[in-house]
Amino acid sequence: MRRYTIVSHIDFRILTYMTTEPLAVSFRDYVASAGPDTYLPASAELRKTVPDGCFLDVMAMRLECVGRGRAQASLEVGQRHLNQAGVCQGGLVVALADATAGWAARTALPSEARFVTLTMSTNVVRAGRVGDVLWAEAVPRHLGRSTMVFESAVRRGAEVSASVVAISTVTLMVLG
Repeated sequence: MRRYTIVSHIDFRILTYMTTEPLAVSFRDYVASAGPDTYLPASAELRKTVPDGCFLDVMAMRLECVGRGRAQASLEVGQRHLNQAGVCQGGLVVALADATAGWAARTALPSEARFVTLTMSTNVVRAGRVGDVLWAEAVPRHLGRSTMVFESAVRRGAEVSASVVAISTVTLMVLG
């Protein structure tokens, strides 16, 4: 009996894109001196890993802090981020949670390692509005060799007491 793996053209393009060049800077080396549950401000060198013109850049997502297996990012909601009802597009909130989990994964992997989002589940509980600074924090729930799971919380502001906008569980597949 033969087994076939079917990969859609979209998945193939994502895997091809994600497996191109290794990063010039190692997120893991950068956070090596940080203790558990400790954050370091993201250096200019780490922020440069976002290519000009890519989605994260165009939507103005900003890496703020990194720690071992964790990251924080922000986004100031502007007019371009709104949906037809005049509130922040839910997909943007999901993308911020996913990007933050990706930055967190970088801190736990060697710079040449590649990964893709395998599954993601998000509960959006509140809308973001123009002028809100959405702050996402991704923390590890599982850091394995082939998969990693992060919980990403998006809030209105950096304070722990800030209103929760969304909570996501992000599972990443490590490609090598």
